[in-house]
Amino acid sequence: MDIVSKAWLEEQKKLFSPNVTTDQKPTIGEFIQRVSPKFQDPYWLAPLVAALETAFTQETRLVINIPPQFGKTETVVHSIANEIVYNPHRTHAYCSYSTSQALKKSRVCRNY
Repeated sequence: MDIVSKAWLEEQKKLFSPNVTTDQKPTIGEFIQRVSPKFQDPYWLAPLVAALETAFTQETRLVINIPPQFGKTETVVHSIANEIVYNPHRTHAYCSYSTSQALKKSRVCRNY
């Protein structure tokens, strides 16, 4: 990683995690509360959050089947954004039923 990339990464870590050292990555719930204060930690989606945390440490294929309006999209989008900040060198994907939906959520991930 070159110096510019390291500097950018450190800046992003400070921006998104002002109280976290550069070696600590916040949990998905902590990240959600930091970047989107209007949302709360999705404790009711604990199995999904655990699966997402696992997916960022080992190769995983995850299919999510949760009823509408439970917060799954925002949880997944925030978890990808959190991972992008701490592991920008890795490839991340958001797949959906439609191309426009996937592109829209992908853009949201990058803008957090």
